Amino acid sequence: MTEIFAAIVGAFIGAFISYFIESRRIKKQKTIEYMPNLFRDFGEDNECYFLAKSTMNKVNQGEITKYADIELDARRNISDFLNLLEFFSVGIAEGVYDESIVIKAYGNAFVKIYKQSVNTINLIKSEYIISNDVHSRSVYKEFRFQALKIEKQLEKKSD
Repeated sequence: MTEIFAAIVGAFIGAFISYFIESRRIKKQKTIEYMPNLFRDFGEDNECYFLAKSTMNKVNQGEITKYADIELDARRNISDFLNLLEFFSVGIAEGVYDESIVIKAYGNAFVKIYKQSVNTINLIKSEYIISNDVHSRSVYKEFRFQALKIEKQLEKKSD
């Protein structure tokens, strides 16, 4: 009787371990598949990304000081791009995407994009604050958190 029980428990443990290993593999695979798609969809050759990036550069250079002064199409593209990064960041925080893969494969790019976007994000936040919007403190909060966290981890690895 105890051998049967031990066999059942062993099978249960084996199935659990197998499930755990497979779920980790799937998470890593999702991460590996998502990031190239994001960069492809908003890559250098993409017109939407080019408009968003050139507008963010104007913000960084001080040519644009109000979010309302940004053309509507550029605002949509910036918003689409930053929203994708925010959703991806939430996915990292919630364990949907594998943080170690992001750091190893895309960490520098992720941090670079955040640094290029930070002034534009601050402009967007200021518009929310001016309009007394309750979301002003949480605009792209997870993207910021993940980018700064990844930056610290990359700095530790380079030491």
